[in-house]
Amino acid sequence: MISQKRIFEIIEKGQADDHASRYCDLFLFFLIMLNLLAVCLETIDNLHAQYRTVFTLIELISVSIFSIEYALRIWSCAAAPDGKHKGALAKRTGYVFSFTGVIDLLAILPSIIPLLLTAVASAVRCGEQHGAVSRLNAAER
Repeated sequence: MISQKRIFEIIEKGQADDHASRYCDLFLFFLIMLNLLAVCLETIDNLHAQYRTVFTLIELISVSIFSIEYALRIWSCAAAPDGKHKGALAKRTGYVFSFTGVIDLLAILPSIIPLLLTAVASAVRCGEQHGAVSRLNAAER
């Protein structure tokens, strides 16, 4: 298993001699460029209509990857060398409220919020149905 420190080294700015870190940087760079291209092309009506599924798939995969990256950054920043913040919680809180952390969160929130709202609505409907079934069972007794 890869250590917290190694994850931190990989997802932080790539070092010239660290191939995994450089590949991670390049992968994220090309994923960002793919997203920008998809967003631009999606504004053209006939392309949007023809490739709607492709654009949706690109968004879902990208948001998933960026969400995993964000979670890994929060988790692994505890292994960062002591600087401004000492202690795992202080380092994580420092990252979340840093300029980079806020930008990372804002980048994924527009896609995550509808998913969360849908999940909450489904849970509420499921709870309402369960409540209605419970009331019916109680009325039968």
